[in-house]
Parts: sequence; structure tokens; C-alpha cells
Amino acid sequence: MGDPLRLYGLKALVLNAADGVGEAVARTLVKHGADVIALGSRNSGIERHFDGVKGITGQAALLTDPGQLPTVIEGALAELGGIDILVNDFPVYPSKPFDEHDDGLDNLLQLRS
Repeated sequence: MGDPLRLYGLKALVLNAADGVGEAVARTLVKHGADVIALGSRNSGIERHFDGVKGITGQAALLTDPGQLPTVIEGALAELGGIDILVNDFPVYPSKPFDEHDDGLDNLLQLRS
């Protein structure tokens, strides 16, 4: 039987991927064929966390600074050639779309710093 997820060729960006659910999601996506950029905080060691895992690139970002999000997204778009899957592994979710930066998003990002 073939791979039921069939994610080959899809591009994913996983936020907060240094451990826990985010890490598990990143590893599962790549296991099923996706190319993944896994983001973690600057002190998470994410750049080395996925060494040796083909298909995952770990990158550190100051996720507590909403001003950096456009740069992070643009970098992921450039490196991957697009984003098909976005995983936001934060413990609380804002009621607005993720790309609408406001104080609520600032508070959300502060929870994970």
C-alpha cells in the first residue's frame, strides 16, 4: 500500500518546532515526503536539532517580534519555492488570520519566548 498522506513535493513551514508537537509534526511531514523549514526560538538550538534529517532545515527566529514574521515568511518562500502547509504550534490561537499583526499576535508570541 502506498503512503496515505502523499506529501511529496509539498513545502511546509512549522513554527515552534524545536520540541513537542511542533517537532513531531515537522518529522511526520518530512517522513511523508514534504520539504520542511522548522522554526524555533533563537535559544532553542533548532539550527542543529534536525542535523542529519533529510528534508528538514532548522532555522532560528526571534518569534516574539511580529516585525520579523514577514522576513521569516519571505525567507521560507524563497528557500522552499512556496509554502503549501503552515503549522502554527503555539498554545493559544488568535481569532484573526495569522498575517494580521496586532497586539493579540504580540501577546501570543510572548507566550513562547
